[in-house]
Amino acid sequence: MMRTSLWRFASFLTLLALLASPFYSGSNHSASASTLQDTTYQAGMRVVQADYAGQSQPLRSITPRQQNPDAPGAQSMLPDRLVIPKTLQETSGSSDASIIQSSTISAAMPEPMANFEGVNNINGVAPPDTQGDIGYDPATGAKYYIQWVNLSFQIWDVSDPAAPVTLYGPAAGNTLWTGTDTICEYQNDGDPITLFDPLAKRWMMSQFALGFPDNFHQCIAVSATADPLGAWYLYDFQTSTTVMNDYPKLGVWPDGYYMTVNQFDGNSMTWAGAGVAVFQREAMLQGQPALMIYIDLGVVTEDYGGILPSDLDGPAPLPGTPNYFVEWDDSSWLGDPQDTLRVWEFHTDWENPANTTFGLNASYDPNLMITTADVDPDLCGGSLSCIPQPDTSVGLDAIGDRLMYRLQYRNYGDYQMLLTNHTVDVNGDDRAGVHWFELRDTGAGWSMFQQGVYAPDEYNRWMGSIAMDDSGNIALGYSVASSTLYPSIRYTGRLAADPLGLMPQGEASLIEGSGSQLTTSSRWGDYSMMAVDPLDGCTFWYTQEYIETTANAPWQTRVGSFTFPSCTTLPTGTLTGRVTDGTSPLQGATVTATGEYATVTDADGVYTLELPVGSFDVTASLYGYLPTTVYDVEISAGGTTTQNFTLSVGTTYTASGMVTDSVTGWPLYARIDIFGYPYSPIFTDPITGMYSVQLVEGEYIFTVRAMSGGYAAQTTSMVVTGDLVTDFELDANLVECTAPGYTYTTPSFSEDFEVWPLSGWTIVTNINNGFLWDSSETYLEGNYTGGDGLAAMASSDAYQNVEYDTELITPVLDTASLANLNLVYKANFQVYSGREALDLDISNNGGDTWTNILHWEENHGALYGFLGEIVSLDLTPYAGESFQLRWRYYTSERDPWDWYAQVDDIRIGGSCNLDPTTGLVVGAVFDANTDLPITYPQVSDSSLNQAMLIDTSLDSSQPNPLYILGEPAGTADLTASANFYTSDLQSPTVVAGEVVRQDFYLQAGLLSAHPASLGFTANNTQPVVAEDISLDNLGGADASYEVFALPGTWPGYVVTGPFAANTRHTGPKSLNDLTAIKLRVNPTPLDVTELDAGAVSASWDTGLPFTWGIGFNHDATDLWLGSPLAGGGDDLNYHFLTDGSNTGDTIDTSGWVGIWAADMTYNPFTHMLWQVNVGGDDCIYEMDPVSMVATGNRICPPFGTSERGLAFDPLTNTYYAGSWTDGIINHFAPDGTLLDSAAVGLSTSGLAFNPSTGHLFVLTNHLIGDGTFDIYVLDTTDDYAILGGFDLLDGAAHVYQDYAQAGLEMDCSGNLWAVDQGTNRVYVAASGETGVCDWHASWLSATPSTDLVSAGDSTTFTLTADATGMPAGSYAAYLRLVSDTPYSDIILPVTLNVTIQTLLPMMMK
Repeated sequence: MMRTSLWRFASFLTLLALLASPFYSGSNHSASASTLQDTTYQAGMRVVQADYAGQSQPLRSITPRQQNPDAPGAQSMLPDRLVIPKTLQETSGSSDASIIQSSTISAAMPEPMANFEGVNNINGVAPPDTQGDIGYDPATGAKYYIQWVNLSFQIWDVSDPAAPVTLYGPAAGNTLWTGTDTICEYQNDGDPITLFDPLAKRWMMSQFALGFPDNFHQCIAVSATADPLGAWYLYDFQTSTTVMNDYPKLGVWPDGYYMTVNQFDGNSMTWAGAGVAVFQREAMLQGQPALMIYIDLGVVTEDYGGILPSDLDGPAPLPGTPNYFVEWDDSSWLGDPQDTLRVWEFHTDWENPANTTFGLNASYDPNLMITTADVDPDLCGGSLSCIPQPDTSVGLDAIGDRLMYRLQYRNYGDYQMLLTNHTVDVNGDDRAGVHWFELRDTGAGWSMFQQGVYAPDEYNRWMGSIAMDDSGNIALGYSVASSTLYPSIRYTGRLAADPLGLMPQGEASLIEGSGSQLTTSSRWGDYSMMAVDPLDGCTFWYTQEYIETTANAPWQTRVGSFTFPSCTTLPTGTLTGRVTDGTSPLQGATVTATGEYATVTDADGVYTLELPVGSFDVTASLYGYLPTTVYDVEISAGGTTTQNFTLSVGTTYTASGMVTDSVTGWPLYARIDIFGYPYSPIFTDPITGMYSVQLVEGEYIFTVRAMSGGYAAQTTSMVVTGDLVTDFELDANLVECTAPGYTYTTPSFSEDFEVWPLSGWTIVTNINNGFLWDSSETYLEGNYTGGDGLAAMASSDAYQNVEYDTELITPVLDTASLANLNLVYKANFQVYSGREALDLDISNNGGDTWTNILHWEENHGALYGFLGEIVSLDLTPYAGESFQLRWRYYTSERDPWDWYAQVDDIRIGGSCNLDPTTGLVVGAVFDANTDLPITYPQVSDSSLNQAMLIDTSLDSSQPNPLYILGEPAGTADLTASANFYTSDLQSPTVVAGEVVRQDFYLQAGLLSAHPASLGFTANNTQPVVAEDISLDNLGGADASYEVFALPGTWPGYVVTGPFAANTRHTGPKSLNDLTAIKLRVNPTPLDVTELDAGAVSASWDTGLPFTWGIGFNHDATDLWLGSPLAGGGDDLNYHFLTDGSNTGDTIDTSGWVGIWAADMTYNPFTHMLWQVNVGGDDCIYEMDPVSMVATGNRICPPFGTSERGLAFDPLTNTYYAGSWTDGIINHFAPDGTLLDSAAVGLSTSGLAFNPSTGHLFVLTNHLIGDGTFDIYVLDTTDDYAILGGFDLLDGAAHVYQDYAQAGLEMDCSGNLWAVDQGTNRVYVAASGETGVCDWHASWLSATPSTDLVSAGDSTTFTLTADATGMPAGSYAAYLRLVSDTPYSDIILPVTLNVTIQTLLPMMMK
């Protein structure tokens, strides 16, 4: 779907009436949809006449419209990709390894015949929704390809696929509806579909038109002939007045054009279930008024979503065959025992539409459920920034929550076939692969015929489209990318006779990318399309996006075609046989025949190829064996030729060598990719730099990269005919100077931007009233370059609608005074509109003229994140005797509102040096208790130089991570540390020019309690019972513990769902605002009961320059208030007493804060504060109120947007977070696992929780007098039902002004503590509830409740149950034993059985 415009729309323009209509008379045009109401339909079904039905002039006579990137459109109101809620459930994380294809197997994929540029990003949008189809005109024999992307289409004559000819366009999609005076003409909203109807030889094109919040349409055009440049029949169907028709997908069928949509509420954008529809194809092919039958499945169930209709290729199905609709569901999504395909039958009755049925019954249950192999669709926890790219931390959207277009249908006579695919996590480590499957119905019903996961190497493959030709061969196209491979377009395939479940024909490239996409929306896709030539039935046509030049959203598209040689109308025969080693069958052997025919053997060593009649040379090969060729194998028409092969084990040779630094000679830990070796990559030994690999005789290409980075890669070809030794010497990058052991010396000229105004620098603006470069502090922002302290900054984000062209110019620099002309600086530049740029220029004549050195118009670094970019340039080709440098930030856009530019740490004349006595130390840091590597250790030397950590996850021979540090020869004192561990000091002897290994083993406490559970029995005569618990410290460090007794049974962290669809109600520029004033949609419910609460009992002025966020320490009965720099504060949290006294204690948040720090909460188990980070990573961070430091611990649930409010529930040891950006409350565990979420529609700016009632108090940031309350009370035990709301009142007066609500907490007495960011005040108000701190098990206690257990020692504490006054019965509780160790809390279940003994009176004698 086209959801994100890269240009911001400032206002909606008035649309001008057209002077004349290019339409013939006789059109049927009504003002609104006409729903036929004279018949009773099943729930959710409507029969609708088209709002508009008419015929256009020939398209060739209509001037193509051009989409104006600045024009308003409904797409600007849409959030980033709308998510189907069920797909947010936590999956098993496992996959059936037996269906994963881990190699390309052969290299027989045919090369492209057509390969040309499609429509590129001329409209400034993302994603492109790339698709198109191939068709032909029987009258002329001309072949056409029509591609339609967001928001333009183009038509080519591809009769000669190698020389395509543009016939029309690019043209805005709504060009087709020119002169209709409909929403289809006035809006160009995207999500296009183009299909060639193979039965009618006509074209069908469609996109949606979105009139938020209550006017949603599907626009459909059907060509009057097979000539796409002729007249078109045009239709406008209103699909709904309440729900948006997102992600429409269509398919051709004899009795209709069938469609699926994902529905979202037009006001709140919350999930509303799936919609399915059928359009009256027969009438539309004649240009007559037509009907749409629309079924809103969400009226009955919201379980379904991501459905595809089947799309016909080839011969028609038997008369009366329903259109098949299919969706795939993970077992976690709808509670299925296994991953499942749901298949619905859509039976349409145009004579009596009320007889139309979808599915099994009125509940729309599927007609059939087919299990699939277990795969994992959860990629990156739902984060859109997922698929890695080179040179950026920004990822690409994987869209693993739905089937990918198309669902192809074919009728082969003796069976029917359905074919589709989707993206999955191959290895549980977020590597994307394509799960594809073919269903067949041979007359006994649909069943799984074959399936596989295509993931042949370490690269990500996703966004696939799949199709089958007339001969049963399959082609699969997809995107491919990784941290080392730019987003590219490739395709693979299988022949009909290949072993089931494999794509063994290898992989071919349509085009290789050479750049990365930097837009932080991360949008990619949302789909691509593989089509088959309907005339020859053999030629596949594929279109997909790729990136040529790194920039914000510089996507380009490509169109290509190819044909398997075995797909032919010529007579054919069958070649089959068996490949063995003389004794056993060989699976996976490649068998090739002259003319690029190829297949692979199955588990029995059997292969089958369908070949044209003739003579072929046939070769069988398998890595590790000698290939064998049989010449002149004859294939006869309709016959079967058998040719067996016996392969001999090939001679292998050892390729070995050493990878070293070209200057120092020290060994390097390196990755070696070997093209031609199926088990690549291999790695050198981190200490010796040695590698060794057994290779079969042949040609290979070695690419060597240092694992530490900082070196240039080296590539060489090798011919292996015997053992060989090849060493590699890698050159360090002496400009960046990041290779371990190298040091950067003091430069001749430097500027850190710590003191303003700058000495000798010049800052100018070339625009009247334009803004200027200034310090990041002046802009109330952090340093996002990766540097320390302040940065130089120019921010359009701070000056909405202000044009800019501002220059930051150095003093005149004397070249002779500089040691060299190496320039190094840090920068962060973020693009929004695509019209802004950051230039680096040089002048040798005092600024009279400037020469450009570097021009940026794409993102560099992370948006409002600390990961900037180091820029290194040699100025020698540019500099004269003296020179100046200029950083110029400017735009060509009118009324801009973009992001920013920052530079810092400018250095000229520094050098990268190497002490000849330096050596390297490499090693790992282990947990001494478990012998497992510690994930995030720190290693430093006595000068506090930090070691580099290297991710070794692909090298199974090494612990992950390894550290590496350069040190002078001699004894080096190194210290390793990690949270919750004791530090360890080791003193390795460093040898100049060599590498030594030094591992560390860090000690930690490791507590074990026994017994593991307890049961008490008490009665009214002996109500108090006790038992000792032994606590052993099995670890090597002391451990402090604290025991908490809680009522009930510990449930663990159970992912229950449901999960709200991740949407946003603000524009992308407002996601991290301090207020909700820029909400586009405010879905806050108005019919809420007013509660008797909110009376303010006290208030006081904080005395801070700006206040946002509050944390209440229930143990110390004091509080902390935030003061974000973004609002005029200083990014410190201040310690206050409850009477308003500022103690002067502070906690500095600047080390972790993204843009600003929001609300806080207190965890009584760890005695730590937690605070929301707005912007950057959007995580929550831990702070110690005793030591008054940020601990470095963080929790990062997949929120999908920045949060504001935060609360903690001690009964479940879980957190709640919420924000106005999406109106969602998220419930998550301490490890970040999302347990459930709910779209409550509240503009959350603070949260507080009462564990005794399960009520969550939500402070909202809103306009006073808008009919909503300051605070709402939600019942977390009843699906977050809103119980009521209230305002904070001082008497009868509202205490808040507009949008001033900024943080909420609750004390043990039930008082609410709320922050006012407008007046910098704190209010204390009644909540109407008590018992906030009464969450302990009242009858259970531990003595002592806290203590220290020395390493290797044991202790006991006494657990006492007091049943005094308790009725008879059984009671449950548990102990939570919290410790300062890296391991999980100990949970100890406790039961108490209370009986009542009746005392009989003593009888008197």
